Amino acid sequence: MLNFFREHSRTIIRLTSNQFGAAFLAIALGLAVPSENMQLLFWTSIFSVGFILYLNHTVVWEEGAKSRIRVDAGRERYNPLTGLWIGIIASLPNIILGVLTAVGFFLGNPEGLLGWSFAAKLSDITGAIAFLWQGMYIGIIRYIFPTSTYIYLAVPIPVILGCFASYWMGLRQWRLIKQKKKTADKK
Repeated sequence: MLNFFREHSRTIIRLTSNQFGAAFLAIALGLAVPSENMQLLFWTSIFSVGFILYLNHTVVWEEGAKSRIRVDAGRERYNPLTGLWIGIIASLPNIILGVLTAVGFFLGNPEGLLGWSFAAKLSDITGAIAFLWQGMYIGIIRYIFPTSTYIYLAVPIPVILGCFASYWMGLRQWRLIKQKKKTADKK
């Protein structure tokens, strides 16, 4: 696993910085939306999620295309699941925040079985961090699932599946938008 991280560390770091940039964009767009207009917040959130998926697609597609060259040359083993693992590793902060928030809420719920106060505080702290780190999903969460804390467990899924699909498309040399071939001017 350490070798995998070493081989793909640049891609994973780029995906993490894309996460930060998209969250910053979503928070800035969310601050521009009036608080009573939940539909506009929802649509800005959809735009922000699309933005991060596009940014990640370009990075991971390129990684898949480079891997295709190495596979064809016999320097790398064909593995279409590499994009899935890249997505999972890049989404580890989201996964950890989701698990801590959900488990803290479950164990700290005063109406639940245990009602531990430290677990409720853990859930509040990690929920606030997740609110900032996963800012692009906040409009969707507040519009569709306003009271669910467990939704933070599902937040990493679009990025993970997007990385898997993008890497696979890069490995196959498939593009979403066909590029026009450049023709040389004949003189």
